Amino acid sequence: MIELPEGLDRSIYPLAWFVGEFTGSGKLGGNFGVQDAEFEASTTWESAANTLKYSQTLTVDGKPYVSEEGVWKVAESRPETLLDELQFPIEAEISTTWHAASTPSTSKAARATNESTRDDARDDAQSDAENANVNARSWTTKYVGLVGYGKAELLSDEIALHTPDGAIGDFQVNDLFRSKRIFGWVNNRILWAWDIALIGAHSGAEDELKSIAAGGLWK
Repeated sequence: MIELPEGLDRSIYPLAWFVGEFTGSGKLGGNFGVQDAEFEASTTWESAANTLKYSQTLTVDGKPYVSEEGVWKVAESRPETLLDELQFPIEAEISTTWHAASTPSTSKAARATNESTRDDARDDAQSDAENANVNARSWTTKYVGLVGYGKAELLSDEIALHTPDGAIGDFQVNDLFRSKRIFGWVNNRILWAWDIALIGAHSGAEDELKSIAAGGLWK
């Protein structure tokens, strides 16, 4: 049974089952060169006036892999492209940061062309290695969707890239064409899936969407 949180604004009652702090686990999809690995999840939806503030971090082997934050709300207009049985229109704007580890930069070593700079370059390179040299790839997606009793479906309406030249797995961030999120309330937990499609690898068909991550959340 889904209970209404105390003090929740009536305008976001359809989103009541998201409210709370959740932990969970799941699996990365292994598509588009993204690693095939299990993750741990920490996720929060917090009510703020007539919106929900959303944040999520997925960790792999104890290190941040994907982190997100955003705002969800019940929308004024209903999209026509999603499931008919879901009654209430929703909007979500989610900023995603993908923490892609890379090898230490060689640019500093390349500067060490004489004895006066070689020691500094060695120290800098060691510092890079110790900090894992994590390169963040980020973008913001505006989603539109529908929500019903214990089920929600969101489809990207607009994707704004902040690091368009960054690679994730085998694809470039600027190849992102479509993103889809599905959530369901099952046995007192939230099951969710995140799929994407890429430019140049689609024909406009739904089956071009492939899994990036999927998992379960519980309080």
